[in-house]
Amino acid sequence: MSRFLKDYQTFSEKASDASLEFTQACGLSLLSSVLVRYRWLNIGKGVHPNLYTLLVGNSSDDRKSTSINRAMDMLALVSPRRAANLDFSAASLVHMMGDHKGKQGRRVMTLSFEEFGDSLAKMNLNWGGDIGTTLTKLYDGKSFEVSRLTQGKPYKVKNPSLAILAAGAYGMLEKHVKPLEWDGGFFARILFILPHTKRPPFTVEPAFPQVEHDNALMSLKHIHGEVTNNKSVMSVSRSAEQLYIKYANAVKADDFQSLTAFDAVRARLLNIMWKVAMVYQVDLGPGLTITDQAVDLAWKFGNTAMNNFKYLYNRCTGDDHTKNMRKVEAAVIAAGATGLTKREIHRKTHLLDGMVMPSIDALLRIGFICEKPGNILRYVASGTQSPI
Repeated sequence: MSRFLKDYQTFSEKASDASLEFTQACGLSLLSSVLVRYRWLNIGKGVHPNLYTLLVGNSSDDRKSTSINRAMDMLALVSPRRAANLDFSAASLVHMMGDHKGKQGRRVMTLSFEEFGDSLAKMNLNWGGDIGTTLTKLYDGKSFEVSRLTQGKPYKVKNPSLAILAAGAYGMLEKHVKPLEWDGGFFARILFILPHTKRPPFTVEPAFPQVEHDNALMSLKHIHGEVTNNKSVMSVSRSAEQLYIKYANAVKADDFQSLTAFDAVRARLLNIMWKVAMVYQVDLGPGLTITDQAVDLAWKFGNTAMNNFKYLYNRCTGDDHTKNMRKVEAAVIAAGATGLTKREIHRKTHLLDGMVMPSIDALLRIGFICEKPGNILRYVASGTQSPI
């Protein structure tokens, strides 16, 4: 029984025509933001529920910014000190989280910004180097000292816990993100969310659903009060741990074009699964033991995000596999409801026979095409397609 996420979904679906995936990701990010420092797991060096979440879609019609702004507005009503928009430099962000003259900084924050690729490029320029390394430290909670002259005297950032809820357009990721950045630890920590199930656009913008908003807000405030009044470590049931191991062993390289990227993403996915499982468990009930249901929900969410990463990695690094996928997808979309057989795809794309099936398999896994039932196997476009 959902205590918050269902209410948030009801509110979001009436407020805008954003995809289900965007709504789900924003709800999880919002709930995780109020749990940080109040719920954690004693696994490894400790697992906290802060998330780096990136909504990726077309430049104007996928409601990316609308989705994150709606979530951040609600967070500001529940825990205003934790909500921050990126209207400052990378140096200012780190300075804000640091301790100065005996005064503790804002160690726990959820940061939002509306164009990830462009913002990342500007932050790198402003920081004078690899901002990804610093953002990784802020995610992992590692204390470090900053001695940059731009902020005066050296200072320490102690036990930070940064969460990010951001939006990015395909074109901006391709333009601003360097191929090597996709192989790094910072990108491996990001949950990439694509709008697989787009909803029909509203013909007329609806009135603000105040009742549904207030219901979701009340649910979030209740959970916030519950966790702040009972700061506690969570545990994992034996059956949930066994289910986690089963899922972890099922993560394969598949169509990854870079084993370096795969190894980084797999390692972080297994950590992120526990983060998301904590969030789902709190949504399911006030208990402190993570159950099978929470692990199952976390895996489904995390596995989809990993497949999204595969697609974006292939697309943005511009390899031959990506080009083949786009050709196959374009041919299937053009065929409409009739769809195409493998042989027909081969003829229309002029790809070598050994190139067709890997592209079909990759597109099936990320949900951009699907199999059409019948005596002859045909492939049709799913409810939504990736931008070509």
